[in-house]
Amino acid sequence: MKIEGSCSSFDPEVICNLLVACLYFRINHIPMYNTLLLQLVRLENSIRSEILKDLQLVELIIRSNYFKELEKIRSNHAVFDFLSRIKDKDVEEIITSSPLQREIGRTGTFISYTLIENVKIGPYFIDFLNPINLDSHMYLSEDKLELPPLNLKSSEFPENIGPNSSQV
Repeated sequence: MKIEGSCSSFDPEVICNLLVACLYFRINHIPMYNTLLLQLVRLENSIRSEILKDLQLVELIIRSNYFKELEKIRSNHAVFDFLSRIKDKDVEEIITSSPLQREIGRTGTFISYTLIENVKIGPYFIDFLNPINLDSHMYLSEDKLELPPLNLKSSEFPENIGPNSSQV
């Protein structure tokens, strides 16, 4: 079975997905792994951060000897250096908020809740809301503005206002 040169037209994402699938199913073909990893060494500059997580998973599987034959992969110095560089790279995560998340924050503010913080738990963001204490006369908005308390005397408002009052 001749593999060399057959993966030269693949992009790094396809090669990485192929590596993950082959390692998952424990395919025992070390020349294939070496060829795919050498192709990734050539394409190292075009590896995006989304692919980097999968490559770090591949590196961890190879380093942990998921099956015994993987020890032979580390004998190739170019592949070994590439995997050690991948292991040490930090994955840049882009954190964005969705329109639904912003709408929930606005709705919470509208119904007397303030958005305390946004916490990332796994791939999800959770909004923590806090009820506004109406008795303390302190209202917090998104930009943390504090309004002064209202000093109204009870004599300024007539007692008998409403549909059952005698005043019209």
